[in-house]
Amino acid sequence: MPFRLINLHRVTALLSVLLLACMLSAQDTLYFDQYYAETRRDSAWFVEIRHFDASDTNRCTVLSYYADGSLISAVKYSNFTKNEYNGRCSYWNKNQQLSQEISYKQGKRQGIHKVFYSNGQLKSAITWDQDTIVQGAFFKEDGSPKIPEYKEDMYAEAELSLPEFPGGNEALSMYLRLLLRYPPKARENNIQGTVLVSFVVEKNGDMTNVRLEQSVDPDIDKEALRVVNRMPGWKPGRIDDVPVRVLFTLPITFRLE
Repeated sequence: MPFRLINLHRVTALLSVLLLACMLSAQDTLYFDQYYAETRRDSAWFVEIRHFDASDTNRCTVLSYYADGSLISAVKYSNFTKNEYNGRCSYWNKNQQLSQEISYKQGKRQGIHKVFYSNGQLKSAITWDQDTIVQGAFFKEDGSPKIPEYKEDMYAEAELSLPEFPGGNEALSMYLRLLLRYPPKARENNIQGTVLVSFVVEKNGDMTNVRLEQSVDPDIDKEALRVVNRMPGWKPGRIDDVPVRVLFTLPITFRLE
């Protein structure tokens, strides 16, 4: 299906501001199939327009569309490779109504995170400070206040659907048990600990930018990275059932018994 840009009168003033800023930056247009694998324009289900800051190519604004031109999201990054969000990120449902609006500062949620019902009514407004919830207000679909029963409910309202290893956490644990090999030198020296490995789960489930975040020992670190780099693709994270890039940190524990 050929891609066409939608009439800008159908979207919010926020998009107009983003497009104006993007005129001063380098632009890439990418086309994706239904599995978010890159494809040709004439067979695209999704389209991404990536605008990189001319003075700092880590800074990027990404506008995502369905192939018919309907807007999916407008996301700003301070570091695209590391999936570090910065500024206001907005998401729209298939009816072109705003579904979520989240503010970030250098990769951490900062400010008010708004979620909307499909009828446009505000569902929740949660205030964040450096990725920590400060307070939240919740509403029913008719606009009347809704009181969450537990504090955990506030986090449930605020969280996106996180990436998942194929088969879930149990399958991930089995994968690690089967593939991890304790380095002989580390075993001899009784070295134990937990390695933290981070990676970005892309919209199609691919893993990119695999990095060591917490080291234990060179041999143990190397083994953890080997196993993570051999992992199959993950189930991607989602907001309103739309795939999104998510930075994920995985702890891998080496313990002698």
